[in-house]
Amino acid sequence: MAKSKVVKNKVDNSKKLTSFKSYEQNKILSMVLNKLEFKDLINLNTVNKQWNELINPICKDSLKITRPMYVVRGYHPSDISDSDKLGLEVRACISNNEKYSKLITKFKWNTHIPTNLTIEFFAKFSNLTHLFINKISLSQDIILAAIQPLKKLSVLSFKDVNIKAIVKNRIFKNRITLPHTLKKIEFEHVRLTGNTELFTDSINSHSNIEEVVFDSYSNINLIDSLKKFYPTLNTLKIISTYRDIDLDSLLKIIEFNPQLKSLEIHSNQINQALLDSISNLIDLEELVIGHTTGHYNIQNFNFNIEFNFNFNFLKLKKLNIYLTRLNLKCFEKLLINSVNLKELHIALSETNWKDQLRLISNSCSSLTHLTIHIPRGDYNHERGTMPLIDSDEFLEELQLSGRKFKNTLKSLSLSNVALFKLDPTHFSIFSELTVINLRCYSSQHDNVTLKNARDHFKEFDGFILRRFKNKWGNECYLSKAGNLLNSLDWSEYYHW
Repeated sequence: MAKSKVVKNKVDNSKKLTSFKSYEQNKILSMVLNKLEFKDLINLNTVNKQWNELINPICKDSLKITRPMYVVRGYHPSDISDSDKLGLEVRACISNNEKYSKLITKFKWNTHIPTNLTIEFFAKFSNLTHLFINKISLSQDIILAAIQPLKKLSVLSFKDVNIKAIVKNRIFKNRITLPHTLKKIEFEHVRLTGNTELFTDSINSHSNIEEVVFDSYSNINLIDSLKKFYPTLNTLKIISTYRDIDLDSLLKIIEFNPQLKSLEIHSNQINQALLDSISNLIDLEELVIGHTTGHYNIQNFNFNIEFNFNFNFLKLKKLNIYLTRLNLKCFEKLLINSVNLKELHIALSETNWKDQLRLISNSCSSLTHLTIHIPRGDYNHERGTMPLIDSDEFLEELQLSGRKFKNTLKSLSLSNVALFKLDPTHFSIFSELTVINLRCYSSQHDNVTLKNARDHFKEFDGFILRRFKNKWGNECYLSKAGNLLNSLDWSEYYHW
């Protein structure tokens, strides 16, 4: 009897081990499959049942509510109106995908859906964790009715959305409470029309948010809940490139939330009061400050202003700073007190760029990522008409200043350096360098083509030209074999 128990235990343990190995193999395989293109996944989905089970969660994690309109019009009878065709498409979508509702977690809402079908759709697909509402005008009632059943929602994004109040034929009159699972919320170009108090009250009902993105085109009342201590808030991104933001509200949010770990501000309103407020965020790990000069308000921009910082960011790991009049002593103090800095993105001053490079050299001994934007000319002149900083002189200074972090730097991004003046010796000092991003906006280098770029960069031993673009300037992305880090998204630096 005892012997049979031992045998049974061995069998059970063997099954558990086999199950564990199978789980680990499937986990690894799923990670590999996630890297494939969608068309390849569709083909693999029909291989066998096991592959089908692995691929379905990847293929079915999102869905489109309708096919392209030209397909819709050609598929349905011509005597049916476009609105009726849309209704048929939505019903077909719900019917065909309802069986995958537990797998579908992402949805982009950018198409008008009949009211009754909207409510049915979100009730059926209530497992959504990511909801993106884009380029659409909706009533506050229908938005709240759609969000209410989404108890697992973690990301809620509004971009280019007009939210309006309706008086007649209302379908939803109750304030809702956003789910505790919600971690990130975005507002970009969100306009409120009429009395939308029900929506603003509901949208401020979150209690566990970690990240907020907000732009100055959106109504400031949408982030009222942040004007007090909000313990879970870690990341705040504010964009006000062409339109002023309510600076008092922003100061209040920063003042009440000293626990912030990541702060990103792009604005033409950056002033000493704002910098003083930022100085109190001693737990910051990422800081991005861009003093934008959008053409709508450039007449009011003070080009002679100098900014001062007074802080100790001992935990700071990433710094992206664009303050053309930043005092050199303050910049030095900023770098010296950021002892853990690993990633630096900076727009060099036209007059003090050499001093800035030397300060970086003296203060940053363990940089792994460095982005340098080289100015094209005086900001009092039309952009692009002034010559670049002399590339030879800059590259020589870069080699000298890079000695402190020559053994740690892994990626280097340069904008507005003459591409064909670069040669391997300029980067040979950086023994660990695996990625080089280059961008040149000057019309002086319009003759750069894919062919001559390939011919030029083949001299860079070990580096491969992975990407080349010549629209709105020339962009080259080089990396060493086996190092496929994403190329720098230069659109993030539009304010430069």
